[in-house]
Amino acid sequence: LNCCPSEEECDNGNLAGCPFHRCRVEILKNFYKWAKPMKIAAIFICVFTFILLILSCLLICYQERDAIEELVRIGALTEQDAERMRRYRDQRLERERVKNEQLKKVEVENRPKVGDRQRGRKRINRVSPTPSEP
Repeated sequence: LNCCPSEEECDNGNLAGCPFHRCRVEILKNFYKWAKPMKIAAIFICVFTFILLILSCLLICYQERDAIEELVRIGALTEQDAERMRRYRDQRLERERVKNEQLKKVEVENRPKVGDRQRGRKRINRVSPTPSEP
């Protein structure tokens, strides 16, 4: 720093000789040299975060079937490939539907029926000791 405070002047009551009053401009310039790169980094991080937010919102609107049709239209996929993909998707959905139906059926079968007291209670099997032979 280019300031030289005088302790004698500060001790005598002259504020112009005190370090705070004498060096504050130089200290602020020095601080600004450090703060300017941090400001640029903070702005960059904010812009980057905003771009990620926009891209995430665009990804929400993505639909697979639209993409398949678009790929066929531009020629990246053949119609046979697209048909295979559709068949695979339909088979997968059918398997999931059958699995869900089976789970519901098992739930209904395991549900206790009205008047069936044994299902609701814990069953304890007691075995009586066999008589010993003399």
